[in-house]
Amino acid sequence: MFSQPPAIPGAYGPQGMYKGGFAGKAMFTYRYSYRPAVWERLLTRAGFASAEARVLDAPTPGHIGTLLVRANVNPG
Repeated sequence: MFSQPPAIPGAYGPQGMYKGGFAGKAMFTYRYSYRPAVWERLLTRAGFASAEARVLDAPTPGHIGTLLVRANVNPG
């Protein structure tokens, strides 16, 4: 399971971002942004038994929601 901000429409795939704000040593990471249906397809193609992805609305209308993704493995 993971969560992150939802993808910005039209901006999909890997996106670089600096970690830790603008203070200290420059460190970066990549965040992968996809629509919920794409996350589900990618995870099931990667071998997960099932995957569910959805965007939870923010408590305040017009604010950024949260993408919540959960994938399950085959018991075994």
